Amino acid sequence: GKEINPVRSKTPEASAPDEYRGTSNGVKIPPRVQDSVSVYYYLRTLNLRAGDVIRAPINCGRHNYLLTFKVKGEERIHTKDGYHQALILIPQSLTLEGETKRKGQATAYLSVTEKTLLLANISRAGIFSAQAVLIEWKKF
Repeated sequence: GKEINPVRSKTPEASAPDEYRGTSNGVKIPPRVQDSVSVYYYLRTLNLRAGDVIRAPINCGRHNYLLTFKVKGEERIHTKDGYHQALILIPQSLTLEGETKRKGQATAYLSVTEKTLLLANISRAGIFSAQAVLIEWKKF
């Protein structure tokens, strides 16, 4: 199938396996790991519904994280490309701890059309925030 280590459930597990925590000698890369961008391409392949919780392993730099993506519901949003009906995804880490986990938050919006585009990704963590929004989409 197309799924990468996902587990659909209504509640995420409380913690992540040690393989996502790395070692002092280097970083072990879990099977089927994604980076912070490609995971959204993976999520586009799933038939997501409000209430779903998808788990996916992520590698960013020298660190592995186990993220859950909660599908909060749908919302109509506007980008420079026009109005879109979008699924609201809330990514959360099962492996981050302390200040970063407490103050960090992100929201991603995936279109619900057959294109399933990543329309926007808004992240906030402590003293900074980042935002990526679709400006234009062209079919190749």
